[in-house]
Amino acid sequence: MDNNKMFTFMIVLAVTFIIMNLYFYYTKPAARQTQQQTANVDVSNDMFAQTAYGSTDTEQTSASEKDRWEIIGKDDAYNAEDLIYDNGKIHIEWTPYGGEIKQAVIINANKNVKANAQLIDQNETHGAFRMKLGSWADGKTIEELTNGDNYFNFTRNGDEFVFKCSLHDKVKDIIYTIVKTYTMVDDENIFRVKIDMSNEQNEENKFDQTNIAYSLGWGPSLNQSGDKFNKQYDHYAYYNGKKMQRVDMNSRIFRGSNIAGYAEKDKVSADRWFARNDRYFSVLILPDTQSYKYFFDYRGAKFNEFYGGFEHVTKKSQISAEYYVYMGPQLKSVIKKYDNYYKDDFNITDSAFSKSVRPILWGIGNLMGMFLNLLYKVVRNYGVAIILLTIIIKLLLAPLTHSSMKSQAKMTELQPRVKELQDKYKDNPNQLNQEMMNLYKKAGVNPMGGCLPMLLQMPILLAMYRLLDRMVELKGAQFLWISDLSRPDCVWQWPFTVPLLNISGLNILPIIMVATQVWSSLTMPGAKDNKQTQYMIWMMPLLFFFMFYNVSSGLVLYWTVMNILGIVQQEYMNRMQKNKPAVAGDGKPMQFVRRGKKNNPKKK
Repeated sequence: MDNNKMFTFMIVLAVTFIIMNLYFYYTKPAARQTQQQTANVDVSNDMFAQTAYGSTDTEQTSASEKDRWEIIGKDDAYNAEDLIYDNGKIHIEWTPYGGEIKQAVIINANKNVKANAQLIDQNETHGAFRMKLGSWADGKTIEELTNGDNYFNFTRNGDEFVFKCSLHDKVKDIIYTIVKTYTMVDDENIFRVKIDMSNEQNEENKFDQTNIAYSLGWGPSLNQSGDKFNKQYDHYAYYNGKKMQRVDMNSRIFRGSNIAGYAEKDKVSADRWFARNDRYFSVLILPDTQSYKYFFDYRGAKFNEFYGGFEHVTKKSQISAEYYVYMGPQLKSVIKKYDNYYKDDFNITDSAFSKSVRPILWGIGNLMGMFLNLLYKVVRNYGVAIILLTIIIKLLLAPLTHSSMKSQAKMTELQPRVKELQDKYKDNPNQLNQEMMNLYKKAGVNPMGGCLPMLLQMPILLAMYRLLDRMVELKGAQFLWISDLSRPDCVWQWPFTVPLLNISGLNILPIIMVATQVWSSLTMPGAKDNKQTQYMIWMMPLLFFFMFYNVSSGLVLYWTVMNILGIVQQEYMNRMQKNKPAVAGDGKPMQFVRRGKKNNPKKK
């Protein structure tokens, strides 16, 4: 590769790198933490472990406080089978301890692919819709008040699951009644949670030094998709009336908090729902119109325990609150129906749930996703559909890539003359630049001609990258030896992980991708005649190998097919160039330069 060609290539590479980083910076906040933040979180984790896992400071708690609370009227007779609900869309299992959800599964995440997704990774003691009396930061769970007892009486009435607890404060002689009611809907991805809290003495429901009656958290894990926890995708969020605000461990909301890894935010009137999102699935919780605060708790990150949810602000003695919950794939076609939903006593108006599905690169990726699903309906295999869509994209981009290849070929033909000018004016850079510009102008060559077409392709390539990286339809889709197009095509899992490289198995498709990329580079004009070119031929594929090794195989398949089509187009271009007269002669000065000398009378 000559200097001009190398210069053009490096410009394209640099601009591509800048565009990709700017795009991902504004769409996916960085998942890095400073050492100080990590240290602070580790300190808070130790404190969290003392409370979240049931231990208390016995030296600071009096015996009377330990015995102050008790659960009364317990009836532990229940049928375990009644604690399971399955409507063909979602599968939920409860536990009477805390009245929490211990397992939640999305069944057949979409109508095309048979793939289930478990949304809750319950640990030994906690599940989803965990409750604390008082605020989430300062309040206590029922088991912490009662030294481990958090049993709720359970009854089931059709699709309604009711958990009731009578908590006795022996010091004040007050009985607090807490009722959790889960109301399910047949063949839907939505259900309702109702929280009732009351006491017969009409005392204010106050359990700590705040004005929070209770807190309700969704957790304990951020690992919804069954994949390893990924900071890039796994996060909480809320909708502020205009857009979804992502909240991860590096968000600004934590900067003003006095507790490392923990933050609260007042829910204003414009705010709508709270979300737990990952790569493919969402849990969206829409509260009623009462006064709430959002909370985000990452203090348990050391134990892979994360919680986020609502704190109910009130001074009332009688509380009744409702929360509508969507649990399903991040598919606008599925979620949109719950923006306004009416069935029986379910009444959801303007929830804006569909705003949780963000457009992919200004909608370009969503348009491609629509075409991919149309192709799937024809061929009934997402692997084949990806190949067909790649061919269509390549055909649409063919004029641009042809222009780029043509410009590169002309630049290669000009190299003998360029080298001659470089030797002649090596001590006069300004004159060299002027002569080279004259050369390009006479030959009709634009040095940047190979750069612009490649840059124009970047939005499409980025959109395709983002689409295939988070497309829920690919989860569980099979193609050839690939068992799941949403995951790497591992054919041999190793009992160890290669340090730094994060490689723990043999993936075949990235190797094929690199081979086709090397082949594609070798077909470029002049690729074998320049040491710089040979260096790039091997370094770029090696870089792509590590970048793409652990991403979804659907994305690697797309890139591999694009490489193969590029090889075909380059070979066709090379054959066409052989049948045309060389612009700069065969290694000699250009013909139009010699003709200029012959027409000069002084040279005769």
